[in-house]
Amino acid sequence: LVGLGGDCVIHYTTLPSLKGSVTRMPGVVDIDGNPDLTIIDFPSADQIIGHIRVVNNPVMTGCSFPAVTAIGGYIRVQSNLKLITVTFNKVVSVTGYVHITENAELDTIDLDAVATVSGYFLVDATNPILRVLSIRALTSVGGYLHIVGAPGRIVTVNTSPTGLVLTGLGGTLRIHRTSVPRIAGTFTKVIGDVDLLTNPSLTECDLAPITEVDGFVRVEDHAVLVTVNINAATRVGKYVFVDGNAKLDVVLFAALVDIVEYFHVTNNTLVDNVDCRALVNVGGYLLVDDTNPVLAVLNLNGLRNVGGYVKIVGAAGRVLSVVTPGTGFTLDTLGGYLHIVRTSVPSITGLFTEIAGYVECSENPDLVSITFPAATVIRGHLHIVSNPKITLVRFPLVTVVESYVRITTNIVLVEIDLRVVTHIQGYLDCTGSPALETVRVRALEIVDGYVSIGDVDGALSLVTIAAIRSVGGTFRLIGGNAGSRVVVDTGATPRGLVFDVLGGGAILRHTTGIPVFTTTFAGPFNGECDLLNNHGLKTVTVGASGIAGYVDVASNPDLTSYACGACASIGGHVTFKDNALLDLINLPQVTEIGGHCDIVDNAVVREVDLRAVVVIKGYFRVSNPALRILHIVALVEVHGYATIIGTRVAAGTLLDVRVPAAGLQFTRLDGSLLIRGTNLVKVGGSIPAIAGDCGLYGNTLLQDVVFPAVTSVTGYVRVTNYHPDVIPTTLRTNGVVGPYFQVHHTTTVVRFEFPAVVEIQSVLYVVENTVLTHVDVRACQTVGGYAVIDATNPVLAHVYVNALTSVGGAVSDGDLIINGASGRPIVSVYTGPSGLNLGVLTGALDFRYTTIPSIGGAVARFFNRVYLEGNTHLVTVNFPSADQIGGDAHICDNPLLETVVIPAAASVGGYVVVVRNAVITRVRFNAVVTVAGHVNVIDNPLLAIIDLPVLTTVGGYFRVDETNPVVATLNAPVLASVGGYLRVVGSPTNVIDWTGTGINLVGLGGDCFIHHTTLPSLAGSITKITGVIDIDGNTLLTSVNFPKVKTVTSYIRFVNNPVVTVVSLPAVTIIGGFVRFDTNPKLVTINLTKVTTLAGYVHVCDNDVLDEADFNSLVTVDGYF
Repeated sequence: LVGLGGDCVIHYTTLPSLKGSVTRMPGVVDIDGNPDLTIIDFPSADQIIGHIRVVNNPVMTGCSFPAVTAIGGYIRVQSNLKLITVTFNKVVSVTGYVHITENAELDTIDLDAVATVSGYFLVDATNPILRVLSIRALTSVGGYLHIVGAPGRIVTVNTSPTGLVLTGLGGTLRIHRTSVPRIAGTFTKVIGDVDLLTNPSLTECDLAPITEVDGFVRVEDHAVLVTVNINAATRVGKYVFVDGNAKLDVVLFAALVDIVEYFHVTNNTLVDNVDCRALVNVGGYLLVDDTNPVLAVLNLNGLRNVGGYVKIVGAAGRVLSVVTPGTGFTLDTLGGYLHIVRTSVPSITGLFTEIAGYVECSENPDLVSITFPAATVIRGHLHIVSNPKITLVRFPLVTVVESYVRITTNIVLVEIDLRVVTHIQGYLDCTGSPALETVRVRALEIVDGYVSIGDVDGALSLVTIAAIRSVGGTFRLIGGNAGSRVVVDTGATPRGLVFDVLGGGAILRHTTGIPVFTTTFAGPFNGECDLLNNHGLKTVTVGASGIAGYVDVASNPDLTSYACGACASIGGHVTFKDNALLDLINLPQVTEIGGHCDIVDNAVVREVDLRAVVVIKGYFRVSNPALRILHIVALVEVHGYATIIGTRVAAGTLLDVRVPAAGLQFTRLDGSLLIRGTNLVKVGGSIPAIAGDCGLYGNTLLQDVVFPAVTSVTGYVRVTNYHPDVIPTTLRTNGVVGPYFQVHHTTTVVRFEFPAVVEIQSVLYVVENTVLTHVDVRACQTVGGYAVIDATNPVLAHVYVNALTSVGGAVSDGDLIINGASGRPIVSVYTGPSGLNLGVLTGALDFRYTTIPSIGGAVARFFNRVYLEGNTHLVTVNFPSADQIGGDAHICDNPLLETVVIPAAASVGGYVVVVRNAVITRVRFNAVVTVAGHVNVIDNPLLAIIDLPVLTTVGGYFRVDETNPVVATLNAPVLASVGGYLRVVGSPTNVIDWTGTGINLVGLGGDCFIHHTTLPSLAGSITKITGVIDIDGNTLLTSVNFPKVKTVTSYIRFVNNPVVTVVSLPAVTIIGGFVRFDTNPKLVTINLTKVTTLAGYVHVCDNDVLDEADFNSLVTVDGYF
């Protein structure tokens, strides 16, 4: 267009471009839905009288009006899929709004001169790859201002040098994911929100003149923002949210009086001061917590009303200084819980009648008092913990707490007064406060959870608890210690403790004033019965049908009766100990005890009645000085050791143990058996093993000890009429067999045989036994530690390990060693039909001079060596899954060995030696990449194939030579580094097929000696050869190139290589021996151009087509030339 007199409206056409030299657009520009339109460009137009609208043009890439200074309507650029740039760089004012959205490839928007927008300004995240927005002159927006980058991107916003400074704003200020460095404003009210999110360059938000925000204030996720100043605002119409600002140090809302919704300040790494000194009312919650790690001061000097909860938490290890009016918080209203932790608040007062949530005050070092004088109910828990100055907790009118009460670890707390509370709908925990003297819960009848009052070594001296009848969990009341008992006031006429409901156990320790403990309910007792050092306690009656926990009754000096006549089972252990006046222990209906049973040191007890007990699921011990009768007629199972001691045997009186006519017969015993001073005649049972000792002493009527099924005893067995204390000391050293099997340093043991043992839990250790010939563990499948049967047994002849599949547990502890010695008869090793098949081995595998026929299995890793030598019958070694050999791989002198297959091992931690194996044909280490030591494969007369296809690094030397006369293939195509010499030698009649395209050496520590192979090329980046280069008879070798080698410490010899064409060592300057190139019929070039000194002769002869021998720097030859 060169002229235009009105609107420019082009919709749904195939127009490919729109350009022109017009200078004025007298109407609107409205371009919509043109599928082929690629560009709009009017470089001379200086004014658009109406709006400009560019929408839904799918291939347009540019929209440019670079000379326009004013637009009489709005700007709308939307849904142009290929649009890249929008240019209005001289526009100063826009009479309508600016709306640029949904342009999929938009990169740049240039509105650099725009100062005033009469409507809203919207550039948002629907421009997903927007990179640059220029608004350097923008100062006034009549509606809202939204500049929002797409998630995961930051829009570079070019502003004035002082940032985005607005003199006018008619709506929300929303800046998300931009590079805006500073935001400031001189307007006084925000009709909407202040919403700042993830602006990584933003350092300051200065909206100091603002007195009111109609919506919310959000300042979130800013990396360098230091200051937020909305210090004059008195009201926020929604919430305040300040979160995740890494450098923000001060949050200023000093004039703020009312927040309609909540106040939330969290996760600000460097904020040290939050100033809300004028704040009176918060309509929702107030949250300032420990996610502000260095927050030091929170000023809430005017706060009176909070419609939700209050949570103020100082960071761990710090105390948050909270500025409050007068001596502390006084709240007229609170709509939720109160959570004050690690603050300087000195006191808390609430004037409301109901606490609508919980109360939690912890670790407040200056808190002295908590007062709620009008409150009658707490709708949550009461949690007052670790406040070091609080001395008194009192809630004078509260009758109900709708969750738990926990008042603990307050070090100077003296008194807890909850005297009118009748019901706690959770637990009651008054422990951990060492100075606590008095707990008053006189009216308390019902606690839905447990009760725990007092501590060992505490100062508790008085508990008033006169009405308690129902506790949903365990009831625990503990005085200070044995010498400082708590007085328990259970009413004017002491009623004791009588429970209609007790949902858990009962623990009473170090008390006085409780004459009776009774449970009247007939159902199960769902906890323990723990009674220790209770003076004045005379009678205990448990009416329950069972006790789910343990029974522990000890050191109660006045207790005369313990009755549990209806109880059929006890879920935990039973202990009666040191009860001075207790005469009878009566549990006649109990059939099962769920833990140990320990009845000892009760001075006058004469009878213990356990007549119905069948099972004790722990140890069993009975030893009392006056005991005459023990009823255990039904006992057959003890899940631990069993100890029954008649202490009057010295006086000639045996303990009367009432058992069936067949005697004491165990079907299960999990530990040692110790019986002393009883009238038992028969002891035995069908148990398969004794996991400990078997000691029967001083049972003078004992006739039969019969355990026909026992296959192992892990401790000693001793049956004697001696008292243990008078057994001669010479008998005390008798051998003890524990969970391990050890036979060592003997001179008389000939046979060591445990043919039925299936598992040895620890080690099998057989060494230095002078006459030992047989070791038989033929059924043993598992040895939990190492298994060593070695050559220090000089006449060892037979070892049975027929079922062995697993040796070792933790890494490196599971060696399997079975050794004879050279020069002695071979040790016969008996295995399964297919040899020794190991699934687990966590140490070394070491067989020497045995008849083992084959070894293999699914071992995952060898953590130590594999050492096989002199095994006369060994045919195969196959461990397909082992991914490592932690030590040496030593395979020598096995005359029938045919194959060694360890294809998955990636490394060998020591050397690899395959030597003098008469019939071995193949060695496979298909996955080995590194060998820490040397590789030595020699003297194997039938060896044909050596598989090392991925071996790159050998820490020592590498040797495969002519002593293996029929080696056909060396599969080592990627060998690159050898720490010692490299020697691969075939013979003129047996050329070794060295697979691959040649080797490229990056490391070599010695000679390079390669004879009679098919190696096609030899090269590398090594800089020195410490030894010789001797290359002879390699039928396919075409080139040798070591461009970086500077020194060869010995000679260089290339002889009889029929196809070699080039030998290049261009950097060598010194050769420590001779140089010989002889009978290489295809050799064209010898490059030794930098050699200056030769310590031997130079011999270059019979190379039929040699064209150039470059010794251009050679000065001295010590031998002939």
